[in-house]
Amino acid sequence: PNLSLPGDFVGLDRADIFSLGATAFELARGAPLPSHGDEYQALRRGKLPALHGFSVSFQQMVAGMMREDPTARPTARALLKSQALAEAERAEEDKPKPGGLFGA
Repeated sequence: PNLSLPGDFVGLDRADIFSLGATAFELARGAPLPSHGDEYQALRRGKLPALHGFSVSFQQMVAGMMREDPTARPTARALLKSQALAEAERAEEDKPKPGGLFGA
């Protein structure tokens, strides 16, 4: 039995998705998330500013992860099938592979 978290665990996975989205957003913007104020409230409502230099699909994925309604957030399984991750995988596959110990 879990003794550290009392109460109902329904939707806990969606809270994890929000946290993952918030972390991705914070890393992408290169600055800490606001801890209070209007910008904080907007983020809590799922209203994210544009992340310049990032694909539309990545921004849509992060925004979906941070939706205010937990039931509207994607599941981990859906994220693994997302367009943003597929694009990142293709980009990684297109990178030149190192050729041996000295790159030959």
